[in-house]
Amino acid sequence: MLSAKEALEWGLVNRVIPDAEFPQALAALARELAQGPTLAFGGAKLLFHQSTQESLETQMELEAQAIARSGQTEDFKTGVTAFAQKKAAAFKGR
Repeated sequence: MLSAKEALEWGLVNRVIPDAEFPQALAALARELAQGPTLAFGGAKLLFHQSTQESLETQMELEAQAIARSGQTEDFKTGVTAFAQKKAAAFKGR
């Protein structure tokens, strides 16, 4: 069993939040994710789940297809434009 501090030091978690601050931190993270590229997040989650059942070759093909599909989305274009302009992207889930 690891302490939260050890898990952070080992790189198993990204951050450790004190119990009293957890609800606020969770709400902030939920808002941040909701404002992100939700289509890409969903696609990544699907690929992650598929990875336990597919061969490496099949998984790589599925990932290549997902990347190609993502490149055709409005969110992709929004993200690239925002990055080039050094601005925050306003993703719409399209």
